[in-house]
This record gives sequence, structure tokens and C-alpha cells, in this order.
Amino acid sequence: MKRFSDILFLFLCFSLSVAVGGLLILSPPKPFSERENRVLCHSLDLSGRALLSGRLAEDISLYCSDQFPSRPLFTETKARCELLLMRLENNGVLFGKDGYTVLSPTYGDLSLYRKNLAAISEFSEEYNACVCFAPRGAEVAASALPRIYSCSALDTTFDMALSALPRLIDTRAPLVSAFDRGEQVWFRSDHHWTQLGAYYGYLGICSAMGLSPTPRATVPETVTEDFLGSVYSRSGRLGAIPDKIELYTPSDHLVVNYDRGEEHTSLYFRERLSGKDKYLCFADGNHGHLGVYPDDGAKKETLVIIKDSFANPLLPFLAEHFALEVYDLRYFSGSIRAELERLRPSGVLLIFGIDTAVTDPSFASLLR
Repeated sequence: MKRFSDILFLFLCFSLSVAVGGLLILSPPKPFSERENRVLCHSLDLSGRALLSGRLAEDISLYCSDQFPSRPLFTETKARCELLLMRLENNGVLFGKDGYTVLSPTYGDLSLYRKNLAAISEFSEEYNACVCFAPRGAEVAASALPRIYSCSALDTTFDMALSALPRLIDTRAPLVSAFDRGEQVWFRSDHHWTQLGAYYGYLGICSAMGLSPTPRATVPETVTEDFLGSVYSRSGRLGAIPDKIELYTPSDHLVVNYDRGEEHTSLYFRERLSGKDKYLCFADGNHGHLGVYPDDGAKKETLVIIKDSFANPLLPFLAEHFALEVYDLRYFSGSIRAELERLRPSGVLLIFGIDTAVTDPSFASLLR
């Protein structure tokens, strides 16, 4: 009897493996996960070099994980099990009070971060550029997280930036203070600051650049109340509290030119609010280059902004003061130095989330 049950168990395991393998092979790979808001591993490098280096084995493992049949169902089930077991973390996401979900405050090797800080330091010294880093959600929303989670690694990372970059604008303290006062400066379900949080970054930029800040709207315009962002998607958590997206400044009387040849009259793309990633309503997401100018042809000094997605809700505030030339190193294929030589701007500003500075290799292009 035991022999029969062992054979049956092996047969079932074999059948399940064949069925899953067959589905992986026969199903067309999905390049993007709308739910997780990220690019999936959807192709394999089958070259001899990839095989000998071991990268092919790693890619196959990632491919199987990303393309696993009914992946959303399994991630949701896992998240439910973690919550039932009273665990407050799933898939690298921490569950906090009042519906807050933030990325786990962990970093691996910081060697790339040190190289990036050195490149940013050299560039900012040469061009007298201001640098604004946004902290991570685990720092801003620390008071909403279980006390067993420490942000010491994040604090160290931010302190490294403060010591390496003399003109770094420290947004961490004002954001934490505002959050602890109950202000909605960070999204519950996304890794970005809200436009109110971006306004605190703007105030720091104004102080560093000697500008008189434009007052924000006392009563913001609510454009959606059902935003569930990238951290929610990664967590697999069900029943999350959706976020509002509120706009604190107008964004009209502008000419906005995008790198794909399109022209718009606003930095807000309200049509994006009908999609999954509603954060794209700010500046239509990330582009290699965009130019922002007054629509009446008035002459304004030019500010060059080098940025990631944290700058997008900030742009309407800065457009009150400058004509903007905005570059994203991850998508811009030209030379930033050549652009600065061509434009001769009155100022240069770098705006990034600290996480981008730790993980993204594109900062090396600042020195080319």
C-alpha cells in the first residue's frame, strides 16, 4: 500500500511539473505586469557566453518566477497567508498602520552608490548644481511602522549623501515632521511622495537657490481617490486603502515639448488617471527630455533639471520661476555636458529618490 501511495505521489508531482512546464512553454510571455507595475523577464539569452557565466541559469529561474501561470493568484494567496500568520512583511514590503505599505529598508552592496555619489559630487562642483534627494517611504512613514523594523541602514545611506554632497538639500527632516503632523506627504500604496510632499522638496530648493516660493493651494484639487501604486502591487495585499491624488498648483499657461515630438499645454495628464499607474498624471511619466516654457513667449531664465520620477510632481512649482529643460539619464541618449554647453542655463538642479542613487548605474553619464 505504501509503495502504491509513493508511486501515486511521484506521478502527481511529475504530472504537475509537466503541466506547469507545458504552460510556461506554450503561453506567450508577458513583457509587463500591470498589477506589479514592472517589466517582467520575458526573454532568455541562449548564447554560450550566458551558459558558461551562469547567467542563463539565473535568467531561467527569474523567467519561471515572472511567467509562472496564474502568478497574481499565488502572490495574493501568499500575502494572505503572511497576514494570517501575523507577519507584517511580504515580498519586500512592510505593512504599517493606517494602510501604509512601504518597501523594506534594506540595501545590499553600496559600491555603486559610492561611485554615483562621487560622480554627482564632481558634476555638481563643476556646474555649481544643487542636489535634492527624496528619502524612502520607510524613513518618512517610520512612525507608522512596527518598531521592530529599523531604518538605521537608510539613515546611514542618507548621511553618506549629506557628507559627500555639500549642496545636498535635506528633505528628510521636513517630510518626517509633516508626516508625523498628519499631513499626506507620502502615498500609502506607492514609493513616491505626494504633490504635497513634493512641495516640501520645492521649499528646500527655493531656500538653496534663493527663490521666493509660490504659495500652494489651501484647498487642493482632488483628481482621483482610487490610486493603488507600485508598492501595493508588489505586496500582494488585498483590501488596501486607496490613495487620493491631489494637485496643489495649476499647470496651465505652458508649452511642454516632449522628446517624441508632442506638444502639450500642461504638466498634468489627466487622461492617465483612467489607467493603472495614475502617478503618470504628473508630466506623463519619464521621458529622456522635455522642455517647459511660458506660453506667452515671456523670457525666463533657464533651469536644467536632471531627475527621476520624484521630480515629476515638482515641475509645476519650478515652472513658476524658470523655463525648464528636463533630462532623465535613464532615457536620454545624448550628452548632458553638450546640452549644458548649448543652453548656458542660469542654474542646474538634480532631483532623485535616494533609492535611484543607490541602484542606478546611469549617473556615470554625468562625467561623459
